[in-house]
Amino acid sequence: MKIAHVAWGHYPANRGCGPVIYLHALARAQRAAGDDVTIVCSSDRALPGRPAFATESEIVEGIVYVHVCNRPVWMHDLWNPLREARNVECEAAFDVLLGELAPDIVHIHNFIGLSFDIVAAARR
Repeated sequence: MKIAHVAWGHYPANRGCGPVIYLHALARAQRAAGDDVTIVCSSDRALPGRPAFATESEIVEGIVYVHVCNRPVWMHDLWNPLREARNVECEAAFDVLLGELAPDIVHIHNFIGLSFDIVAAARR
C-alpha cells in the first residue's frame, strides 16, 4: 500500500517532538511491513527563488520525507488565521504533490503551517 502521512516537522531535526518521533517510528514499521511510505512535512526550510509551498525530498532511515518549504508562516498565522482554513496556493501545491505521489491513503496528522484545503486535495 502507498501511504502518505502529512504533519508538521521532520526527523531528525525535530526529534525532541513526540509526534515527530511517533510518526517516524510508525513510518518505519509500515515500511518494514512492506508498505511504500512517504512523510509530507511542513518544513522550516527555505528554497530561495522557488515559490510558496515548493517541495524538496530527502531520505531518512529509509523513509522518504517531502519537505513543503517557503510557507508564509512557520507554524500558525496569528495575524491571518483564515489562511489556515483556506489557502488556494497550498491546495494547488498539494494537488500536484499528491498527484505525483499517487498514494492509496493520506493520513493527515495535523495542519500546522498548512491549510484545511489539503483535505480536498487528498480526496481528489
